[in-house]
Amino acid sequence: MTTVSRVKDQSMLKQVKAGDKIRFTAERSSEGITLTKIEKSK
Repeated sequence: MTTVSRVKDQSMLKQVKAGDKIRFTAERSSEGITLTKIEKSK
């Protein structure tokens, strides 16, 4: 699945690359969805 979202901290993206399976925590606001935590799935 592909989605477009903001990230709270750009440095979180260094942990993952395109095609990685991930788990994430997100918050919804009037600006849209923001990912607050990203980790690779096993």
